[in-house]
Amino acid sequence: MRALRDVAAGLTAASLAVAAMAGLAALGLVLLGADRLGPLVPLTVAVLALALGGTVALAGTAAGPAPELPAGLGGLGLPGGSGAAGGPGPSLSAVLTGSVDGRPLGVAVCGAVVLAAAVLLPLRRTVPVRRMALRAATVLLTVPALVALGSRFGQGRVMAGDRVSLQFRVDPASTVVGALVGTLVVLVLACLSSRRIRLPARPTDTAGPHGTAGPHGTAGPHGTARAAVVRAVRSTCAVVPTVLAALSLTAMLTGVVAAAWGGPPVAGAALLAGPNLALGALPAGIGVPFSVGPTDGAATAVPGTPLGPAGSRGRTPLGPAGSQGRTPLGPAGRSGGALSYPSGIGRVTDAARGRTARLSSAALALLFLAACAIPIARRSAGSDGGRPGRVVRPAVRLAVAMAVTMPLLTMLATVTVRLDVAAWFFRLGGLTLGVRGDPLSAAGLGALAGLVAGTAAGALGLLVRPSGRYRVPEGRWPGAATPGGG
Repeated sequence: MRALRDVAAGLTAASLAVAAMAGLAALGLVLLGADRLGPLVPLTVAVLALALGGTVALAGTAAGPAPELPAGLGGLGLPGGSGAAGGPGPSLSAVLTGSVDGRPLGVAVCGAVVLAAAVLLPLRRTVPVRRMALRAATVLLTVPALVALGSRFGQGRVMAGDRVSLQFRVDPASTVVGALVGTLVVLVLACLSSRRIRLPARPTDTAGPHGTAGPHGTAGPHGTARAAVVRAVRSTCAVVPTVLAALSLTAMLTGVVAAAWGGPPVAGAALLAGPNLALGALPAGIGVPFSVGPTDGAATAVPGTPLGPAGSRGRTPLGPAGSQGRTPLGPAGRSGGALSYPSGIGRVTDAARGRTARLSSAALALLFLAACAIPIARRSAGSDGGRPGRVVRPAVRLAVAMAVTMPLLTMLATVTVRLDVAAWFFRLGGLTLGVRGDPLSAAGLGALAGLVAGTAAGALGLLVRPSGRYRVPEGRWPGAATPGGG
């Protein structure tokens, strides 16, 4: 009966998590007005797949007025050509292909919070971690299965105006792999952070250095060191993910409140991507370099084809290079090539690089570090090591935590949208927009920021509570230091 209850609890937790993610994705799309561009169910599945780390492939067509063709191409029978000298034709149809790769973190955070709560809240008393094995295995199998089943509905068509029609299709393989990895990470963090789950103790945790019991029945030096490491890991895992989840939910709620002035689209954007802005600002606030906008050379025509001599800056089928001529997607943009990006992206890029954005990111990162450093310093205040240890321990713990957290946030904030254009059997150009940071820089700067914040929190703790009596009791972390806890 216990096994059946654990399986049922796992099925319930997995179903609630996937349903919450799908519901939030659908609500955000409706508020954004995306349901007027295409069918809501396939769009919801696509957003859900992106939130789980999957990729959405794009394919479609764009139609527009055909430009003047260069002399000598009119006899090839290409659209827009008339006679030997060529001339304006009735229309030009271009084939579009591309992909979208980026996580709507609002949906991902919602699923992680619901899954962790559904797994941990039913526990009424402390249980060994092996009791959670069957429940966790059920969740780990059910979530990818539900996602794989839903991916079958993740294809449809959207219309962007009268000229652009795009088909989208979810990649099931990347979506299922992302769901499996994400579910595993959430379950591990939930088990490490919960005080109701007792980790197993190894025999060396209760024995002396030569296999004999320590004095007065206490653990030997190796067991004591291992218990201290476990205690440090569990306390850190309890603090950092909680602060990140609280920050994400705050960003979503702030956007919903701001909808009173900006309308429903503001609320929809906040529900889907509010955490992207908040969590991405953390590594940016400690100095991690980010690139926002089009990549270098992304919106240029491809040379070396009959439509433009290699290395030339001459005329392209979509208008003279560098001109403001018409393209199938509208006026040519800054790069003057085959495909342009909307002018609003330039304003977003400038705003992201502005002084206000930098100061806001730095302030948010400072608040985040303080919110993590103070609880970690309190939890490590009463361990051995005296007054220096009360400063060193939180500094080391937070440095390690930030060296892991900041690169992960940098990668989660990465968004890439790629679109290529082809017509008359030739590739005319492409466009790549994205937000991308440097994970290696994030690791180094995160470790440095965590070291400074942990040291400051430990020193502040010495000034406020010299006795260190506000440490969390050992018994609150079952199995971390008690012999035979498994």
